[in-house]
Amino acid sequence: MLSTHPPPRPSSQRLPRSLERRPRAFLAEDDDDTRRMLELLLRLDGFDVVAARSGGELLDRLSTRLLAPVEIRDPVDRIVTDIQMPVLGGIDVVQGLRADGWNTPVILVTAFADRETRSIASSLRAALFEKPFDVSDFRTAAWHYARHGS
Repeated sequence: MLSTHPPPRPSSQRLPRSLERRPRAFLAEDDDDTRRMLELLLRLDGFDVVAARSGGELLDRLSTRLLAPVEIRDPVDRIVTDIQMPVLGGIDVVQGLRADGWNTPVILVTAFADRETRSIASSLRAALFEKPFDVSDFRTAAWHYARHGS
């Protein structure tokens, strides 16, 4: 039976980096200014960004992508989420995704990082950034995850 997919390219024949698929980040942040800033940083670093205002909206956007036919399904390369949001917070979202077997790299953002929050982030294999944070550290973490995963 003939395959309708082209054979894999040897590494010497890979597409130029500029033509490869950009990494996709899903972002949830309820504060408009912070969401716009994080989205801008990710876009400036080459990410396609799907932004949401809450954990529930993030899950809706993720499920919409995952329910698409396999041929057009968008990959989820990274999740960036605030911890404290109305109704459904970032930790709840990530705990649910991890329980369902998701290994997508996660960056958690919060204004209130205590010892327990740090412990939870670590157990979820998530990077944790406390607001205000160093923008260059955030960008470095996002790119590290883009290349190496969690």
